[in-house]
Amino acid sequence: MSGRDDEIQAAREIVALVFERIADERGVHAETAVSAAGRMAGTFLLRSCGLPLATLTPGDPVLSDAVNAKGPALVELFQLVLQELGVTPDANPAANATPAAPLFTVPEVQARLDAGVGAIAGRHGLDDDRTARAGAIATAMIVKQTAAVLDARAAFGIATLGFVEGAKTVPPPRATAPSPKKPWYKLW
Repeated sequence: MSGRDDEIQAAREIVALVFERIADERGVHAETAVSAAGRMAGTFLLRSCGLPLATLTPGDPVLSDAVNAKGPALVELFQLVLQELGVTPDANPAANATPAAPLFTVPEVQARLDAGVGAIAGRHGLDDDRTARAGAIATAMIVKQTAAVLDARAAFGIATLGFVEGAKTVPPPRATAPSPKKPWYKLW
């Protein structure tokens, strides 16, 4: 697969993960789904900048010139994918143009999704920068899937705010895979 194909496949899996991890008994809250995907894209964008995040407290704000320099490319990719998916600002005038606030905070979203997004990235061989790109693609896919209930202009605003929030909030430490343990009865 080409690099972009890996990102697209990872994006599809991120969409499924977002829907699975934020759904409740009523279903999936559109604004929260768009925001969650955007926040995770921003989280991996922040990680891609090589800042000493392990020395900072998860959930705290962090400001970085590197994030500010890389952020516009994430938004441009998001816009491009929206165009490719045929999502336009006036696509569905009956959709909700005054969205509700997302149901989870940035740290709550990171806690629900970080390990899963990291596992998806690992399966597809994506570094943090490419995982951020896959997250932006996933965000556009969710905007497309929620277009019947959420106005595209409102969704665009939620998504771009999500990118910024994720990129400016210290994420939790990366989940590490558990080391294989030998059974207690094996000596070798």
